Amino acid sequence: PWMLGKLQVGHLGEISGGLQSMLSSADIDHDDYEIAAYVAMTYLTLEMPEAAAPWLQRAMTDGPGTVTTRVVEAVDLVLRDEDEGAALLAIEALRNRPSRFGAHGMLADSLIIIAVNQLIVTGRAEEAVALLETEESNYSDFPSLPPGPQVQDTMLAVRDIPRRWSVALASAYRAAGRPQKATEIVENPTFTRLGSINEYRENALNIDYLIEAEARVIEGDTSGALDMLEAAVDANLYFNWQIRVERNNAFSGIQS
Repeated sequence: PWMLGKLQVGHLGEISGGLQSMLSSADIDHDDYEIAAYVAMTYLTLEMPEAAAPWLQRAMTDGPGTVTTRVVEAVDLVLRDEDEGAALLAIEALRNRPSRFGAHGMLADSLIIIAVNQLIVTGRAEEAVALLETEESNYSDFPSLPPGPQVQDTMLAVRDIPRRWSVALASAYRAAGRPQKATEIVENPTFTRLGSINEYRENALNIDYLIEAEARVIEGDTSGALDMLEAAVDANLYFNWQIRVERNNAFSGIQS
């Protein structure tokens, strides 16, 4: 049932129902730290930190150092306004991400946002670029990249929740004063523009619209970004909205 809970909270906007599904699973499987982590994150989404605390502790005890646990730790710190500590944790987790990193896109995208946000706002955009530009040898166990100069030039880590990673890299390039590099990424429909492709829209997820909104911010299209944010909300973007939208530096200049 907990996989159903992930679907409910992540894509259907059924936060309460999804939480109940995960809690039911947690009663059956007491040692699954991933369930505990998702329960904690769901409580944080509902702005119930006290309810989240024992589940976060359970995840940390049963799954220390895992990506799921580190994401929830980092989000908890951000919501407590401890941005620097959250960023240090997120950066370290990204530098040493495990093979299952991409399997937890619902959580891992927040890890990327937290790390890149803090580096950019503290004037370390080039450090954000270096963090996101990844050596190809780190991905020898994954399928080959599609050919193309954009992929080769930016060395995108496209196996790790590809569009989130690539649009974050574009933001970092832009903040570092390298707009051409940013443009090369956001103009690549394979990685960032699924939310704007008409034939894809019928099956688009809320994260597709969110990433499209960020791509439009990079292009200076504020109106289009707001349209895509509205589409993301209409597609039930509620899970961890505080990190994905409210505290996402990509949208800091947008005024509705």
